[in-house]
Amino acid sequence: MKKVSIIGHFGADGVFGGGQSVKTVTITRELVNAFGDNEVVCFKTQGRKKDLLISPFYTIKALARSRNVIILPAQNGL
Repeated sequence: MKKVSIIGHFGADGVFGGGQSVKTVTITRELVNAFGDNEVVCFKTQGRKKDLLISPFYTIKALARSRNVIILPAQNGL
C-alpha cells in the first residue's frame, strides 16, 4: 500500500495554466522528496468533461491503494 495518492490538475503537457497546477506540482514534488517516488501515486485531472466521469473511479482507486489521499481540484473540479 502506497503512502500518498494525489488527485489533481498537473498542467496539460507540462504547461502550467495557473496557480492550481503550480500548487499541485509543488506539493507532489515535496511529497516525493519526503517519501520517495515509489510511495506517491498521481491521478491527473485536466478539467475535461470525461475526467468528470472518471474522477469517482480515481477516488476509489486512491482509497484502495493508499493510506492518505490528497484531492486538489481545479476550477471545475469542485
